[in-house]
Amino acid sequence: MDGLMAPRRVRLLGYARASAGSLTIERQRELLVAAGAERIVAEADIGSYRSRFELGRLLDDLELGDVLLVTSADRLAASVSALVKVADQVRRVGAHLRALKDPWLDTSLGEPGAVGR
Repeated sequence: MDGLMAPRRVRLLGYARASAGSLTIERQRELLVAAGAERIVAEADIGSYRSRFELGRLLDDLELGDVLLVTSADRLAASVSALVKVADQVRRVGAHLRALKDPWLDTSLGEPGAVGR
């Protein structure tokens, strides 16, 4: 393999967030593991996007080709503007965003109109 590097393995990284009336963190973990997430970070809903420390750390850890998995779009953001902000941050590093229960939110598909593409 003279000078050739093996391609970097794509990481599937999960994010779970619990709030009143939502799936428990444990149930979200089960779904994310079943979808192939190799690492999952979780936190309780503590208000605004800016206060989601674990999400911020996970976003900072994303690398080219990684996939950020969530069970549904509302676990990632409480508003469209917050979702677009996260999707843009994911896109800027060349990573992808996928929501298991929201097939419209899968930026790895490269379809026109995908959030953050």
